[in-house]
Amino acid sequence: MIGSIPGGQGAVFVAGAPQDQTIQGTYYPATVGYQLTVTNNSANTADINGFAVVFYDSTGSELGSDREDVTETFLTTGQSLTWTEYSATDTQGNASNLGHANIPAGSATCQIVEWYHP
Repeated sequence: MIGSIPGGQGAVFVAGAPQDQTIQGTYYPATVGYQLTVTNNSANTADINGFAVVFYDSTGSELGSDREDVTETFLTTGQSLTWTEYSATDTQGNASNLGHANIPAGSATCQIVEWYHP
């Protein structure tokens, strides 16, 4: 799901359309992000060191993709892990210190297409 982190670093991830915020008189444009949860439904431990997602607009047309490397981790049976990835720019085009994800403008949803393992 596409969401945003309003107010810059340390703010809470908000699902839905990016929302700008004013805190104590200072304007903060939102930074677009996405959250991905992977659950191991198999009987074997899964080894994960990255994933790829595809982004779609509101009509379901594909807009682009993002690949993220993560610290290698293991998922045991039934375990879930969630990652939150943020765009390299905020919604005003300013550099964001939150992340480096490639999230196409106009994205409405995303879906995991592959997870990587050693």
